[in-house]
Amino acid sequence: MKERRKKILLGSLQISDQLNWLPYASGCLISYAKRQPGINESYEFLDPLYQFRSDIANYGNELQSADILGLTNYVWNQKMNDKVAQLFKKINPHGTVVYGGPNIPENARMKMNYDTRRPWVDVSIPGLGEIAFSEWLQNKPFSNEKLREVPTPYSDGIFDNLLRKSNKGNFRASIETNRGCPYSCSFCDWGQMTRSKIVQFEVDDVKRQLDWLYAQPVIEDIDIIDANYGILKRDVDIIEYLIECQHREENPINITFGGLAKNGSKHLPIILDMIARNAIPTGQIVAQQFTKPLHGDKRRDVKSEIIKRDSFASSDYSMIKLSFQTHTPEVLKVAQRDNIKNDKLRPLIDTYRKHNQPIMSEMIIALPGETASSWLDTIHYNHHALDIEYIKPHILFILPNTALDDPEYQKQYKIKTKKIRFGGAVQIVNEDIPQFGRVHREDSNEYEIVRSCYSYDVEELVKMFDYNWFYYNLINTDLFRHKLRSTKKDTLKFFKHLNKMPLFEKLIERQRKVVRKIFSDTAYTNVDDEKEIAFLNSSIRFDDDIVLKNNKIEAEKLLNKYVWN
Repeated sequence: MKERRKKILLGSLQISDQLNWLPYASGCLISYAKRQPGINESYEFLDPLYQFRSDIANYGNELQSADILGLTNYVWNQKMNDKVAQLFKKINPHGTVVYGGPNIPENARMKMNYDTRRPWVDVSIPGLGEIAFSEWLQNKPFSNEKLREVPTPYSDGIFDNLLRKSNKGNFRASIETNRGCPYSCSFCDWGQMTRSKIVQFEVDDVKRQLDWLYAQPVIEDIDIIDANYGILKRDVDIIEYLIECQHREENPINITFGGLAKNGSKHLPIILDMIARNAIPTGQIVAQQFTKPLHGDKRRDVKSEIIKRDSFASSDYSMIKLSFQTHTPEVLKVAQRDNIKNDKLRPLIDTYRKHNQPIMSEMIIALPGETASSWLDTIHYNHHALDIEYIKPHILFILPNTALDDPEYQKQYKIKTKKIRFGGAVQIVNEDIPQFGRVHREDSNEYEIVRSCYSYDVEELVKMFDYNWFYYNLINTDLFRHKLRSTKKDTLKFFKHLNKMPLFEKLIERQRKVVRKIFSDTAYTNVDDEKEIAFLNSSIRFDDDIVLKNNKIEAEKLLNKYVWN
């Protein structure tokens, strides 16, 4: 009698009900595994999990059907995965739990600690997963082979059934044209985990993925998740084919880029010119938590949404992203990023300007080596030298498998870290305050952050966040952009006279209180207040821009008197 095939349930779980990303990581594992000898005869892959469910018990029906549960682990979904995996073990005590993804430590000691704290996990696989997971299914030893046969989940039909049975209308999809990054920034696991060698996917395989995506009327976004798109000449050809797909299918899918060539490239201006001339919707999701998702059978008019942009801070699809992180030379060196020259992106910025395309600059606040003064210089340079419209700052989180997570690196730069715990049902009901997706409340998300290093302590951090507050709330939001003369001088003048401006002082003191709490000298800080959670979830800001908009006359009088007099 033929032995029953074991059923495998993979999952790339999201933590918000406002996201609808197809589970690309799970799809790649399935696509690769189904091509390997013996796997189809021994295993059956179920439709992968991906949707957020506020009640973990609602995953029960799918879990009951599985013999093997495999979950892709990231910093942001680790706690949810742990809950789902424990539920699976209760439902099926003899089932097997396999963990993979970027959150699995590659360092042997750290991995042992990770595994010890999760006795419900039978196997954890660090590093790139396609080959290792297939080898495990085939009872082969892990070989650490390089990926040669590229997974093609879309054209393989891995997600066809998900789209048919979903009650949510619009999906977002990730796609790779290559994998790997030649840079090793200390805060990023791209160059470490995917290794520094770039593996190019076959162009014909990429084209088949694009054919499938553009044939689906429910795909609203394609995120090209290469680390350095535009670094290769063939990237021009791929964009040319993407344009052909849009025209053929009459399907204006919004295109975003996970990362553009960090040292610039002669191909990037050509690519962006092609995109602009062919009216390809392209822009980063600057404020997705400010918008309500549109679901249903009808595709939304993405192009008109780009055009109808009231302000940079309230538009969903509006900007192209450039990731500078900082402009401070010493900080770039400490971050192992000094081989990336920010000025090389100048031609790219000029190309954007030619097409009136607004630009967003991603920055990391408080990288080791930064000070309040150098951070203000970075903001000033962004605005005046590079003419960047919008700065999106991020708190520095420590990711596994990065230099920043290495004890020796931390010792060298006197880095002190701590954990913050937050999450849960963040649904702010005031109509004047942006709405945020709900996150599972039963257990908080946990992140490790840098609370101090050789260049700053908590009070220096408070000043950095002060300067960031000024730029975001007065300039990023467009409220007083027309008044700005010098970012640096105006910021310093503002804080010199802050005690004479009670409207502003109250808002600043609220932020200072939260910053001191988050970065306090403790091992853990629980962030439970919904507005504090929103502050961490939304590029470190409150609803202060709404308050200022509602009190614009008073705010302008104070600024005219003390800053722009």
